Parts: sequence; C-alpha cells; structure tokens
Amino acid sequence: MNTPQINDGGPAFPRQPSEYTSGSQGMTLRDWFAGQALNGYLASWNDEIPNEFFEPDYVAGRVYEFADAMIKAREVKP
Repeated sequence: MNTPQINDGGPAFPRQPSEYTSGSQGMTLRDWFAGQALNGYLASWNDEIPNEFFEPDYVAGRVYEFADAMIKAREVKP
C-alpha cells in the first residue's frame, strides 16, 4: 500500500550547509505552521468550550489540518 506523500513545505528556516552544521534542515514549514496554529488554538481556551476540544490528540490533528491548508494556500498563484 502506498502512503500519500504529505507536502511539508520544505525547511522553515533554510540555511546554507557549512562545515559547522549537519545535513539537517531543522523543522519543516508544516511543523512551524502547526506550532503557530497551536499557540492560537490553545490561547482560545475558555470555560465555555467543551473539554474534548482540548484533548491533545484532537488538537494535534486540528493544528496540522490548519498547517496543511496554509501550505496549500501558498501554492495558489495570485
């Protein structure tokens, strides 16, 4: 079974390789977008929102949905 490839947007903070850095490019743009969405999502918590909307597995899935949508929006040409 083939797993669909997820567009991770490439490196979030690309840099030129040097003798002092490993081959790693660090976090992906998808992870960066998800982290930013997570900050906003968690900041929106209040006592009127049901607790299930703040369960870790639910929140992790939602913020990556936002990240994927942001990457997709970047592909649209104006």
